[in-house]
Amino acid sequence: MHSVRWASKAKLLSCLLFGICVLSVQAQKGNPRIDAFLKALPTYPNIDSARLAFQAARFTDAERLLLRDALKNPIYTPQITRLGATITKTTFPSKPARTTIASRLATEVRRIDALNAKLLAQLGGSKPSGAPLSKTDAPPRIQSLSSDTIEPMQYLTIRGSGFLPAGRIQWTLGSETIPAAAERWEDNLILVKLTNVRGIPDSPRSKVAICDQGYQPLTSAPIHFIPTSDFQEISSSSLTPISNPYNSVVAFLMYCTNNLARWCSTYSIVFPDVPSYTLLNGWAIADLYYASEPSLFGYTDTGEGEDVNAYIGMTTLPRQTRGELCQGVMYVPPIWCYVTIKGPLGVPYK
Repeated sequence: MHSVRWASKAKLLSCLLFGICVLSVQAQKGNPRIDAFLKALPTYPNIDSARLAFQAARFTDAERLLLRDALKNPIYTPQITRLGATITKTTFPSKPARTTIASRLATEVRRIDALNAKLLAQLGGSKPSGAPLSKTDAPPRIQSLSSDTIEPMQYLTIRGSGFLPAGRIQWTLGSETIPAAAERWEDNLILVKLTNVRGIPDSPRSKVAICDQGYQPLTSAPIHFIPTSDFQEISSSSLTPISNPYNSVVAFLMYCTNNLARWCSTYSIVFPDVPSYTLLNGWAIADLYYASEPSLFGYTDTGEGEDVNAYIGMTTLPRQTRGELCQGVMYVPPIWCYVTIKGPLGVPYK
């Protein structure tokens, strides 16, 4: 009796196992239309012929999901790569060329030269009026300066009265005191040039003083010291997608389905040289630029949401793109973020 029951149970279990095996075989059986498309991949000369075949097959949504999973098999990677290389390069909006640091520095020099040339032209090169070299009865009095700011290598005229006999000029720039000899000294006009000082930050509460020969201050006037601008470039290739990371299979199917020729992602940025992301001592962003390797297929483009001009003047480096970075759909080249920063010469930015 027991043996009959065990025999019945064994038979039932065998049937169940057989049924499961049958269902498993049926589940693993390939879709003929998908199999035909995969088998034909090596025969397509370019991606557009693959796209036409894909669209002619009229795959259902379920079949597209099955095809996506099938294409994840590494054996199809070479074919996807080959077909992707035949895609017509996407035309992105053109971007202006990056301004080099050497060009920026040269522009600053020309600007100071232009200021000096204008000031000297206004003086007209006239010689001193022949006023007596003996000290006048009135103490020196400053009435005006040719500029309320002063930069290294810039001329300044001091106008007033009682400047004779000639003495010395002394700059107080922040916490630094800089002596100077005037190039022209008259009773009512002094022409002096600030030397090429460096390592001093922007100092709004600076002053220029008229001193005697022993550098004893006789009178002074406030002036804003603006240091010579230095430019440095910080770059990062540590851009990691935080949304829509690139997937070659999905990109391939996107192109075949909708003829989409670009892939966009939002990236986070890491600057190993400035891990705090904060610029110190008066340094700020002068320019921000995204670029990719030009010799590779693909071209990086800032998406519509990214306004690189918005970063100018900021003292904090970007942590991620504000919009999206877009590139050719079948190849994502390496991307770099170049940040040009501007600050006082001789003063560190970190």
